[in-house]
Amino acid sequence: MLSESGRKVRKRWWLQSNKQKSAGDIFISLKLHEDGNPFENRLFPLWKYFVEKTTRKQDVSKVMFEAMAANLKGENNVIKVILEAKTSNIYKDTVDSLYDYQIAQWVSTGENPETVYKYLNLDKEENLKDALTHPEFNMWAEYNTKKKSIDQAFEYLKGPESKMIDLDLLEGLAEIGEADGSFKFAQDLLLSQLHFFEKESIDLKTSFDLLKLQRKDTANSIDLTTNPLGRLWSDFVYMKAQDESGLIHFDVVFDELYERVGFNGALAVIEKVDRDGHFLISLKEKPMERNEDLIEELYNSMAKTLGGEGNVAKNIAQAKDSTKFGYLGESVYIYQIEQWVLQKATSEHVFDVLDLNEKKNLENFPYLPEFSMWGAFNTKMFWETKAFEVLKGPDSLIMDLDLMRNLYEVHAVNRRSSFLKGLVQSQLEFLDTKNIKPKEVFKLFKLQGKGTPKPTDLITDPLGNFWVDYVYKMARGNDPSTYLGNVREFLTDSVDPAMAAHAMNEAKQDVYFLKALNVRDYLRMHDSLHPKQSTKH
Repeated sequence: MLSESGRKVRKRWWLQSNKQKSAGDIFISLKLHEDGNPFENRLFPLWKYFVEKTTRKQDVSKVMFEAMAANLKGENNVIKVILEAKTSNIYKDTVDSLYDYQIAQWVSTGENPETVYKYLNLDKEENLKDALTHPEFNMWAEYNTKKKSIDQAFEYLKGPESKMIDLDLLEGLAEIGEADGSFKFAQDLLLSQLHFFEKESIDLKTSFDLLKLQRKDTANSIDLTTNPLGRLWSDFVYMKAQDESGLIHFDVVFDELYERVGFNGALAVIEKVDRDGHFLISLKEKPMERNEDLIEELYNSMAKTLGGEGNVAKNIAQAKDSTKFGYLGESVYIYQIEQWVLQKATSEHVFDVLDLNEKKNLENFPYLPEFSMWGAFNTKMFWETKAFEVLKGPDSLIMDLDLMRNLYEVHAVNRRSSFLKGLVQSQLEFLDTKNIKPKEVFKLFKLQGKGTPKPTDLITDPLGNFWVDYVYKMARGNDPSTYLGNVREFLTDSVDPAMAAHAMNEAKQDVYFLKALNVRDYLRMHDSLHPKQSTKH
């Protein structure tokens, strides 16, 4: 076996003895032209060595390419083996230089996009979207990028009679990610499509239909924040909403989005663009001018499209339950409440604005998003008592019983809702101010007491829970020594002694809705009145 130095001597001798031959002659003598990819032949490095040693550096790619073309039956076959080698990453520098050489040749000879497309046999692909996965497409993309012939490439793909590129192909272009070599070219083609829509005065409605996007009132309504063509169309909306100074008019943006995908969908798109920028990189890199107070402008845009603050309030309240509800929606929600505060709106006015006055089934209120928004406003204003008065009405002593039950149920799930608790507190305080005795309240709450077939369980029944709270509230007096006696008396007026004892025992565990109206005070009094007996002897 020859040593390394021996191999070098032999290699130089071989070069010296063959230097009068051409690159093509050596290509043949090494049998690189026979079946298979020459880049995979073990003698390819020797041919590469010969060409590099016998050719000026700037001409190496040219000599290699021409020799290969002459002996592989044409340039098409050279391109084929180059692309195969490019995907396998062998002899990367050599393959890349040959690849770039061919692209440079097409550019310098003025080949047009259609010719190169066909030269690469991309026109033979029946499914145009599949063509995007071929290395030939990447080569065509690099050629067009280098030649700056994006618009001509777009026109060829679109065809003379069509308004846009084949829909499947367009979708494929929109799905190409940033890691793909043809990403920039794909993005440029998509931008050319939008520019064509603009040039031909194709409006947003027509373009939405051309892209076969589904409206809000269809079974498969489109999500414009995730669908690639939907995101492309959203960019077109923003393009159409820009004036000559580059300022975005959100009344146009919201109106067009709302018309197609509804309130939640429109809000989601605006937040997506605000957070992540446009779908097309070229638009993302261009600063988007807008008014300083986006929330105010967005709110006013919503009011203009929807027909007033009431419709904005109802829509934003309902949107809060949506999985798409984000920081912009939350900001508009808060802005609406702050507007009511600034307008010095009454609790009843906001109740009416949210159309809660139109609802017939009061018991459903705690589950309504509009009710939650009304609650947020009243909480901000510390108006739980005023809200209670609205719900109670002028001629009644208590709120609807089913409503009170559901206030309890919803509060059990959402303990953070101080508004719900405040309503019940206001109810009990109102009864107290009217000096309604616990026994009368027991009847008002339609509870079943002693002597009835099915006595109400004061622990598990929501209204029973409230009533026990009221009993503890009414039992308070100036003399703590009478407190527990008063509680027991009020309870046994309506329920049997066993239930009364059970209710008093549970009060110690803080199980009641209002915690027995500060049950810790009660416990301190209980301990002072019934001190533990010493176990010491």
